[in-house]
Amino acid sequence: MVPEGKHSNIFFTGGAQKRVYQLAVHFASLGQDIFLGSDDRTNALIIRDLINRGVKFIPLKFRGNLLQNVFCVYKLYKIARQKKIDIIHCNDRKTAIFAFLVSKVLKIKMVYTARSAFTDKKFTRFFWGKNIIAVSYGVKENLINSFKIKAERITVIYNGGEINMPSPEEIKEIREEYHLSENKRVIVFVGRLKKEKGLFYLLDAIKLVAHVFPEIVLLIVGDGKLRADLEKRTNELSLNNNILFCGYQKNVEAYYGVAEFTILPSLWEGLPGSAIESIMLGKTVISTDVGGIPEIIQDGINGYIVPPKDSELLAKKIIEMLSNTQIIKYMSRECIRIAHAKFTLSKMMENYNNYYRRLIK
Repeated sequence: MVPEGKHSNIFFTGGAQKRVYQLAVHFASLGQDIFLGSDDRTNALIIRDLINRGVKFIPLKFRGNLLQNVFCVYKLYKIARQKKIDIIHCNDRKTAIFAFLVSKVLKIKMVYTARSAFTDKKFTRFFWGKNIIAVSYGVKENLINSFKIKAERITVIYNGGEINMPSPEEIKEIREEYHLSENKRVIVFVGRLKKEKGLFYLLDAIKLVAHVFPEIVLLIVGDGKLRADLEKRTNELSLNNNILFCGYQKNVEAYYGVAEFTILPSLWEGLPGSAIESIMLGKTVISTDVGGIPEIIQDGINGYIVPPKDSELLAKKIIEMLSNTQIIKYMSRECIRIAHAKFTLSKMMENYNNYYRRLIK
């Protein structure tokens, strides 16, 4: 069970959706009966792709009114009973309520994955069941401290990434598309344009950086409801030549490839996939000290960590990185080492496989 991915007909746009896609395809390839319940349309390209890979798709109206929600719970109950489902795995707080009710009636196992650190809607903790996966130790601590969940109920499983090195031709195409001459100093943000990503603080930081490096160009790769406001703020700061909005891109590898390093100014996070993708490609990350980010980025080793909402310090670290290319080269090697030690896709699959086996043995 996964929250909707309605913003794209091509690929799920969020980290939760991508992880569910990876897990569903992996276990279906092993011959397991995998049923994916989602708000996505049956004819969406990603759903057709999943079906072609052996995943059974079940359209469920998670975001409807009360009557639709009741019908959704009944439909989930009916499917779980008929198909003799062993485990219901949910990936957000609303679907957890549906899964909890069905799992209690049918007495089957339920798993809830917590993917971010948060403090609101605390009543939902009563519907998470006994088996909780946290995507980082930062998220686990949040569950313990903010929601009073017992530590023994929580297992940490890191997200795993798999990303291909961009070709020189792909990088050249990006440079030509955005008119990035060789003298430009290019950095990149990859993610959805939402409040928790802290992008307004990044814009203010770029204004400060541009005083020292007027050739700086920030590529903002992603889309979301804040795009218009961010573009307006960019115009107010007279940064239209320094900040380029690239929209949602399926092939993000080339955008990482064209950049010297990555920026992630989040206000809160779980374990951001963009940071994992970045270090897998050997791209240093300057990020904030929230959620599971310090488990990906070791300050001064494979990137820099700054407090959230501190545009001045963020700008200082960007300037420091741009001023010393040797630091970038050293940190690049460390990025790859840490990525392969902790965040491979095969390691994530192995951990989930072992977790599921323990539940149903």
